[in-house]
Amino acid sequence: MMTVIIDGNFIQLWPFIIFVFLILLIRSWRQKHSVPDLISLTTFFIYVLFLVDIVFFPFRIDSGIPNREEGFRYGINLIPFNWDFSFIPHIVLMQIFQNILLTVPFGFGINFVMKTKPKDLLWISLTVGIGIELIQFLISFILVGYTYRVLDINDVILNTLGMGIGYGLFRVFGMVFMWMTQKFDLRYVEQVGILAHTQDIIQRHRYHQETMNLK
Repeated sequence: MMTVIIDGNFIQLWPFIIFVFLILLIRSWRQKHSVPDLISLTTFFIYVLFLVDIVFFPFRIDSGIPNREEGFRYGINLIPFNWDFSFIPHIVLMQIFQNILLTVPFGFGINFVMKTKPKDLLWISLTVGIGIELIQFLISFILVGYTYRVLDINDVILNTLGMGIGYGLFRVFGMVFMWMTQKFDLRYVEQVGILAHTQDIIQRHRYHQETMNLK
């Protein structure tokens, strides 16, 4: 977890990450964010930490660097949908599913930590998907000397799809949440911190959607 391996020596980065998180939390508190805001921010930050840990770590830095040209040659794939099902197809299907699932929480949770509009989803998704692949490629190539992680256009497509699914789930969640509060007259929702915060986010998102439909 968040580990750098240098010639067999393990260095854990968790203490530094926790320190940075505490600084961000204190900064948010001083900006007078509400407790529900901090809960949303903390939950999303923890998810992002696990995302970063999965896609970037561990770093492997070895003194014996393999052939750089060979590593570079097999480190890039720009052909979409070229999955090789001839070798252990269920593993390939599992990797496809995992790449989609990886960013579903991002598409859902981003609405709770920043003001997003439906039209922003595409560029946010592409930026995150392309950014993950480029950073993986650059880290492995610069620090290690060869690309042990593949720059794959398919991962960008699948990550973008995952964020779209997450955003769609947020829309469904919002409709169900608002239907339940109106159907059962749950007036207390506006008085409960995290529920009131959720309702405010959903209403704000619906307002943006209605505004766009009027244009």
